[in-house]
Amino acid sequence: MRIPTIILPLLLWQHSRVQAISRRVGRVPLPPYIKREVLEEDKARYQSVWAQGDAQSAAAPTASLHFTQELWGQLLKDGISTADVFLHVGRGTFEALRENDLHKVELHEEAYEVGATDAEKIHSSKSVFAIGTTACRLVETLSRLDSRSDFSLKGRTKLFIGPEYEFQKVKALLTNFHLPESSLLVLVSVFAGSLSLVKEVYAHAVERQYRLFSYGDASLWI
Repeated sequence: MRIPTIILPLLLWQHSRVQAISRRVGRVPLPPYIKREVLEEDKARYQSVWAQGDAQSAAAPTASLHFTQELWGQLLKDGISTADVFLHVGRGTFEALRENDLHKVELHEEAYEVGATDAEKIHSSKSVFAIGTTACRLVETLSRLDSRSDFSLKGRTKLFIGPEYEFQKVKALLTNFHLPESSLLVLVSVFAGSLSLVKEVYAHAVERQYRLFSYGDASLWI
């Protein structure tokens, strides 16, 4: 259904008003397992150093929290090649899987935006180092499109990386330690190629008292 042009200014005004109200009364969306009130410092701590654009995420892409401005600047100075993407993390990130049969899982959608130059970088790269599971899902979503003409710069992905999935682009993954029964833990297990290896790594993390989940330590999978 086409919206009459005369209504558009009203809709745009309402959208801007909602955004303004959200900024004034909204709170940082800490995960439900963090049992405390939001602190003022969370506005800076629960955010990537390279964050841009309007806030539309239900959570931070937490693997990014391990990077400081100094570390990122050094990596750029060392000549790493980067591709920037806008990720709008959905609330489904925290939801436990409801299907015992992983072949029947339907994952929540997450919105994304990718610039033309960065989309081309991803498309032409033979090996991608993904910072976080959401970035991993997005890179794999883009890699499975049929051609460059299909490279949507703005869209949504429901890609579930489960058993028998074959990774197209991502060859290294930096990510936190995830909740049990989550799609993210399944993704890491598939990427590692061994559930027993993942269990061993997580047991090591628990034994050594690593910090888990959003404000936790990182793990590197290659």
